[in-house]
Amino acid sequence: MRKITDEPRLGDGLGKKRNKINREIYGLYFILPFLVALLLFRFIPMVYTAVLSFTNWDGFARELTFVGFDNYQRLLTDDPLFFRSLFNTFILWFMHVFPRMAIALLCAVLFAQSRIRGRQFFQAVFYFPNLVTASSIAVLALLILNRQVGFLNQVLVAANLVYEPINWLGVPNNARGVVAFLIWWMWFGHSTILLTSGVLSIPRDVVESSMVDGANAWQRFWLITMPLLRPTFAFVFTTSLIGGLQNFDIPHVLDHLGDPNRSILTTVMHMFNMAFHARQFGYGSAIAIALFVVILVVSTVLFKFINRREEV
Repeated sequence: MRKITDEPRLGDGLGKKRNKINREIYGLYFILPFLVALLLFRFIPMVYTAVLSFTNWDGFARELTFVGFDNYQRLLTDDPLFFRSLFNTFILWFMHVFPRMAIALLCAVLFAQSRIRGRQFFQAVFYFPNLVTASSIAVLALLILNRQVGFLNQVLVAANLVYEPINWLGVPNNARGVVAFLIWWMWFGHSTILLTSGVLSIPRDVVESSMVDGANAWQRFWLITMPLLRPTFAFVFTTSLIGGLQNFDIPHVLDHLGDPNRSILTTVMHMFNMAFHARQFGYGSAIAIALFVVILVVSTVLFKFINRREEV
């Protein structure tokens, strides 16, 4: 009779190792389309933009004429609109990010309470504006805020709340307020969902232990919720920074009627105007690279600040 033994055979280890390698190869096959798309639509355009920033290409010439750092010199010394657009970009971001984060955090804490009914319904309603394209929202805002025939001005005048129609988009502060409000309305639901998930991920036993120790709701919020929510809060804040500095759709559409004071001209709008209106693709590429550097530096500083706070 054949003797049965539990001793492992020499080929068993090789077979398991081979199966593990095959599984890893299959995983690479699954992510290969994403890697190809990332290479074609992200990395190659970024490299090509960096190359164009050292040329004066107008979009039609077959050959590239390299001009060295002339575009960057012009950017820093001869183009006041670049710094104006960069200032406007940060102003618009500051105007919407703090109300957005504050209201999203408040909603997240309220939604995390188990006694709140209809939590999923309100989350869906708040998130709905994020499903609509920014251009569509801006076109709707143009119709509502039109100085002569806009719905909002007609209601305000009819209710005797104002004596004459308000120029919502012609006054710099009004125009910035409109853009900041629309961005806030589009994205605070997205921030609310992320922060709510962060609050719900806080261990329940930690909260209950603080309640046993006599901590009130305010103390639990500042001493328990906020420290444990910091990674999620940092992610939402940083992504809002990156997205806010690339703001284009809403101010571009609202600028359709003209903005003589350049109050809502963002850096991406300035890049678009230089590249596609003035046919200065080389200079537009230099603006894009400069904006990339600004976003990289500001994001790095923000992460350093967050890490320093966590260590403290």
